Amino acid sequence: MNLLIIAAVDDDGSRYLIGDVFGQLILIVLPDTGDLYTHFLGKISVPSSLLYLDHSYVFVGSHFGDSQLIRLRQDKNEQGFLLDILEKFINLSPIQDFCVVNLERQGQGQVITCSGGSRDGSLRIIRNGVGITVQATLDMSGINGIWSLRPRFDADYDDMLVISFIGATRILKLSQGEELEEIDQYCGFDMTRSTISTANIIGNLLAQVTETSVRLIDLNNQRVTSEWNPPALSKITVADINPTQVVVALGGGNLVYFEIKGLDLVEIKSTTLEYEISCVNISPLDINKPINSTVVAVGLWTIIGVQILRLPTLEIIANQPLEGTAITRSVLLTTFEYNHYLIAALGDGQLFHFIFTPETGRLSEKKQLSLGTQPIMLTSFTSNGMNHVFAASDRPTVIYSSNKKLLYSNVNTKDVTYMCPFRPTPMATSLVITHEEGLTIGSIDEIQKLHIRTIPLNEMPRRIFHQEYSNTIGILTTRPVPDPETGIQEHLSFFKILDDQSFEFYDWSEMLPHEWVHCLTSVKFDQEKEAAPEYYIVGTSFVFPNEPESERGRILVFHVDKEAEHAHKLRLVHQKEVRGAVFTCAPFNGKLLAGINSKVYYYF
Repeated sequence: MNLLIIAAVDDDGSRYLIGDVFGQLILIVLPDTGDLYTHFLGKISVPSSLLYLDHSYVFVGSHFGDSQLIRLRQDKNEQGFLLDILEKFINLSPIQDFCVVNLERQGQGQVITCSGGSRDGSLRIIRNGVGITVQATLDMSGINGIWSLRPRFDADYDDMLVISFIGATRILKLSQGEELEEIDQYCGFDMTRSTISTANIIGNLLAQVTETSVRLIDLNNQRVTSEWNPPALSKITVADINPTQVVVALGGGNLVYFEIKGLDLVEIKSTTLEYEISCVNISPLDINKPINSTVVAVGLWTIIGVQILRLPTLEIIANQPLEGTAITRSVLLTTFEYNHYLIAALGDGQLFHFIFTPETGRLSEKKQLSLGTQPIMLTSFTSNGMNHVFAASDRPTVIYSSNKKLLYSNVNTKDVTYMCPFRPTPMATSLVITHEEGLTIGSIDEIQKLHIRTIPLNEMPRRIFHQEYSNTIGILTTRPVPDPETGIQEHLSFFKILDDQSFEFYDWSEMLPHEWVHCLTSVKFDQEKEAAPEYYIVGTSFVFPNEPESERGRILVFHVDKEAEHAHKLRLVHQKEVRGAVFTCAPFNGKLLAGINSKVYYYF
């Protein structure tokens, strides 16, 4: 056994903990009389330090893996160990190699590192993003909209979720036991139709928009105080609400603007635009008047673009075409660090944002980027007192501002259709996100945070390369193994390929005895053909105790088969023995450069 670290358990020196290079934790007992005896406690990270704290708690410091806080136990757990791992402290070192890849193919790079050593080696996928900690889930398919409501306008918490479906609306209300329970009816809400928009209105009112009406509901008297219906044969298609204003769009490009006056919903102005309306937004921008807006943003069909109209006149003050073939699915007026922005999202995952000057209607500093491939829905929310925008799509993203610059953070979930902020208590802020199967309620962590995913290898990764041609990730690894007779640690070397999305292991090739792996790359030898295959190149050396330096090595050429019958199988298509160690290799104009000992060789 390779002893590594020893820690005393008792002051009298009667018991010691010993950790070895294979991550085994052993308890040695030295009785006053008789021979010593040992207990195998379980597997831990390969320790660099051990410290017995007290009351069966032990800290494991590790250079090759995550440090751990463990607790010793008297009976075996489900793994058959006499210890439980209570907490891990992430450690990326030692990093042997890394690559930067676009795993989701959405233009958002991530780093994959070859981290750790011995049996604690792993791949670490590192990205900057937003984590959502799931608090509750609910199976409820077919959701096409969700909003949170407060019990009164000036309340600092939410007590209801309004969920829209095709041909129906359902409401979940917080009970006294702080559980969400579905209720059959509420204060004159139309539960028989799909809700297009709903929100709290100043004066303890609620507004609900369906395709057939705009309802104003008095929360004090729990009744409908005012209602507007579109003309015959017309239906409301999209709408938006703020504390004092409502705007709805009908078919044929008709736009109708309302104001709340007392308990009445008053139609102020209507107009007909040249094109059909796909989305609207009436979010207030003036921090001194956060209850009303001076403009409305409108997304258009037919021509892909956005128009800004002045309120209450509905005069067009800005007309902004957008490059793209998909319709504008969501628009949002918002403020970051005292700068006003117009954000527009298309049905193909493209997002545009502009600096917006409300006084003149000027749109400037246009930026365009791709956040996914599916339609984006934009929603504002507040986190730590700062304004943010959630872009729900197949690759959900949080938009925020730092030093007057818009930044984008990935969210640790996929395929979000809608989002609404939900504050069940004054001190707690959650997000409710919907997807095809239902909804999830979760708390949001820091907006700027590194998220690290671990792919355990149980051996040491030395090199990594991402080959887009085969959608695989190639890694070179070494595995420590004890000699069964002498116990001396030896090493086996491997070349392995994994799926670049699921990180499932596809195939592997074991090197020869005493052969070490040094370098890995990918080469496309036929540069003239776009569909020409690419090959993994592995450089090795043979290491023997009696040789001061390696006298021979190999260059191995592997191909990843893409045919269905042998999909993702490694095939060794060529090997070449060389005189020396192949320390590095790189593609060069369809050929291969290799650094062998102190010389560079050119292969074609």
